[in-house]
Amino acid sequence: MINLRRFLESPFKKLKASKSRLFKFYNDHLSRLKRAVANGEPFDSLLTPTQTAVTNLKASMGDKSSSSAMEESKTSTVDNVIKWFKRTIILREANILVLFPLNSDTYKEFFPHGRAEYTKINKTTAENLMWQIIKAITNHKAELGQALLDEFISIQTAYDKARDEQSQQKEETSTQRISWDVNLDIMEEQAFQNLLSIAKVHSGNPKKISLFFDERIVKLHHYNKEGEIILPYNLKIAAKTTKAALISFSVDDKLYFYNISDVSLFYFGAPSADTPTPAIAIELPAGESIEVTAASLGAPINKYLLFTNTDASEEGEVEITLLDE
Repeated sequence: MINLRRFLESPFKKLKASKSRLFKFYNDHLSRLKRAVANGEPFDSLLTPTQTAVTNLKASMGDKSSSSAMEESKTSTVDNVIKWFKRTIILREANILVLFPLNSDTYKEFFPHGRAEYTKINKTTAENLMWQIIKAITNHKAELGQALLDEFISIQTAYDKARDEQSQQKEETSTQRISWDVNLDIMEEQAFQNLLSIAKVHSGNPKKISLFFDERIVKLHHYNKEGEIILPYNLKIAAKTTKAALISFSVDDKLYFYNISDVSLFYFGAPSADTPTPAIAIELPAGESIEVTAASLGAPINKYLLFTNTDASEEGEVEITLLDE
């Protein structure tokens, strides 16, 4: 017997596509619904809630490319201030050594673990190290002078400002993502209620569904010679990482890539799974798809397919289908 439970589960919860493609699907549904009502279909009551859901979904899409670029810019500013601090420490150590010999108790106030802890500075240790050097200079300001203290205070001020702006940008990006998720849930539920209403009126006539939904927008199937759907392999790539796909291919194969995430991904063939991303890696923009030959990836020498996600915070995901010739 058919599992009756599945008729009470929303099929829209299972859709996997980029934000732009999901919005296109639901906006197309709204247009089809309006057209159907204009042609006499009895679904006038569904128009207003569907219009509201689509409008809110569009508003919460945001400009992902812009917000990602902004977040990356803020992160770069923090990194630059840390480099500035490191350069200044290396340069100004000479001022300290002139007055306080290496490994003396006073020298250790500035460098309790030697200069190495400053050269290995990162975002986790930066704040404490800045306070450490400022405190030591303050204690010996009479010998070292106000100018040196002011120099390091200006670096600390710039760092605090950069970190605050970075945190604020991350919070804004996170809020935008939450807003999208909430409105997508509402849109999915509205589409499901619409589907149930359509099914009630057109029970036994499944061809009518094409009047209201275009499934091709969100799911591009490939079929083998027997007419069966070829299931894709999904690869998730964390932010700012490169990952190899666990698939094998020969020189005569063709592959289909569909970027179902909201960030651009870069793909390339390689002789090993840990090959760094080359400058010739090809961009696959969010929501886009492409068919490639294994030969173009460098097969048979290149036996690995890798994807790089350069986004600062967002995970990427791509569907990979090995096409049946």
